[in-house]
Amino acid sequence: MIEIFNQKFVKDILTLVFENSEGMFFTDLQDKLTETYGSIHQSAVSRAISTLFQNRMIEKLEVRVDQKNIPKSFYRITETGKFAFKILEMDKELDEEVKGVKFHNEINGDVGQVINIDKADSLEINFKKGK
Repeated sequence: MIEIFNQKFVKDILTLVFENSEGMFFTDLQDKLTETYGSIHQSAVSRAISTLFQNRMIEKLEVRVDQKNIPKSFYRITETGKFAFKILEMDKELDEEVKGVKFHNEINGDVGQVINIDKADSLEINFKKGK
């Protein structure tokens, strides 16, 4: 499931369709993404929609909206999609929670060891010499 959300525009489209529970046309989705990210190729949007559709997070309807009788693609969120959206929201909350956590480690006794730390955001290590 996580690999699905890592694909480009998948989270954005799922969010848009969730927030517009009545559904959205393909062109509306592309327009909203363009507002956020600038020019986006139609195929990138199609790939993300296809991923969501294949994983049953959205459903596709063909709607005839004009007299040309050419169907337009209309997408609505499914129950699976609503559940996936809740997971995304919990993931965001968890990320925010983790950002506020400060790690603390205390080492007692002989301190003769070298410690290499490549990345240490919010990491605190205290050394106390043993008695």
